Amino acid sequence: MDINKNKSFNLIIPNMDKTLDLAIARSIEHSFSFVNIENQVNLPPIRQVFENNLRDGFGSWIRNLSRSNEGLISPSLGIGNTYPPISRSGFGFTVGIKIKLDYKIRFNFDMGMGYSVGGENFGGASTLHFSMYNHGLGTRAREKRMVYDVTASAYIIGGGGDGIPMPNYLLNYNTLSPFPDRHKWSAMWGQMLTWNSELNHRSFSIKDIQRQGLFGFRLGNIIKFSTNNDATILPYLGGRFLREKTDNGWTGGLILYTPLFEIGYQSFTGTGIAFDGKIAPVGGTDYKGTYYHQDSYNESLNKASSYLRFNNGFNSLTLDFFGDGWFQNWIHKIYKNPKFIYPHF
Repeated sequence: MDINKNKSFNLIIPNMDKTLDLAIARSIEHSFSFVNIENQVNLPPIRQVFENNLRDGFGSWIRNLSRSNEGLISPSLGIGNTYPPISRSGFGFTVGIKIKLDYKIRFNFDMGMGYSVGGENFGGASTLHFSMYNHGLGTRAREKRMVYDVTASAYIIGGGGDGIPMPNYLLNYNTLSPFPDRHKWSAMWGQMLTWNSELNHRSFSIKDIQRQGLFGFRLGNIIKFSTNNDATILPYLGGRFLREKTDNGWTGGLILYTPLFEIGYQSFTGTGIAFDGKIAPVGGTDYKGTYYHQDSYNESLNKASSYLRFNNGFNSLTLDFFGDGWFQNWIHKIYKNPKFIYPHF
């Protein structure tokens, strides 16, 4: 997807509030219309009716938004179906919104923009993403306050053939490049700079910016593999912005994508300290089988997700399984690093 005129960025915004208000208002109207029905014996609970209609109204708003701005929203989200030629350069824009209605409203919003440049077989892109959410990885266990991620990325991609669009994942499964991979065979490599508000106690400092490496490849129209990590080893070359090693925040993930479903793993940890007072990461025989020490705040940030997602155009169903960082533990065992303790929640 590309945008060749600056005014194109403004096509989505002007009527967004108006149409969203209308969708919610209609949902509320439909929900409470049951009050006028005389025989209410077998009616579902009013809260359930309201939630169902709110989901339907919000989904209708998103579908209408995508149709009225076709091609402006990232095709990797399943919205829109017009794509620029592989060799064209230009701006891209992507929006992702997830709302889960429970006893509390759980919310995830991601907005990204970028610029791509390149030829038919080789190119690159730079992107800037802003995310805000109140559940899942990046938040503290049993806390639901809003958390913010800011992520800048730059990557190169090379390949051949003409394939169906597949997403280029960046920091996690919610952070997608505005530019899908349209090669049939490809490989990509890049770097990201990211900052998380909860890890850094909502206090920004350049020294807290984390560097992540990303790597991926695609095999035809069958699978696409993506991985990211803050490790300093090849092919990632991660660490802090100022070249220090890190093992906290968005520590790493991997995603195997197919047109029908995808599976993956990702982990987020607080800052850990080894038994000798050294800050993570450390490694070697002396640390084998040990655990990082953490205060309650940092330990509550330790979360790992193994997920399964079914894709069907605009619609998708994601099953998140939270638990111990099994993949991280396997890597730490190989490199003789201490492990993190994952809270049960």
